[in-house]
Amino acid sequence: MGTMLTLESLRQLYAKYGDTVTGKIGAVVFAAPDIDMDVFSSAIQRIGPLAGKITVIASTNDRALALSGQLAGGMTRVGAAEKAVIARLGVRVVDASAEGWGIVNHDLFLSNAEVQKVIRRSIDGTTA
Repeated sequence: MGTMLTLESLRQLYAKYGDTVTGKIGAVVFAAPDIDMDVFSSAIQRIGPLAGKITVIASTNDRALALSGQLAGGMTRVGAAEKAVIARLGVRVVDASAEGWGIVNHDLFLSNAEVQKVIRRSIDGTTA
């Protein structure tokens, strides 16, 4: 629900303030977001240039998101989608599939120093 709430908040901010709000938001990082790809794509289209401020950390082997997708009728979750598919939406993507450790693989971004550096660079406003 956090991803959906954040995207809706960004949509409302952009609808109310337009490009003025773009410079005031540094970065938004979604780690293993559990949201349908279709819903995410639609939301990204409605937030204009704010989409470029978003970084998604995904892992195609995230078992928790695979189960969530099955329970949602076979819908691919953004956090488990292929990097190229997410990147086409105009957001930054970090693929953590081969990183870290774990049985469920829902927290791979937490156990990898390189992924942590990308998150830090996103927040600091440097190239991610």
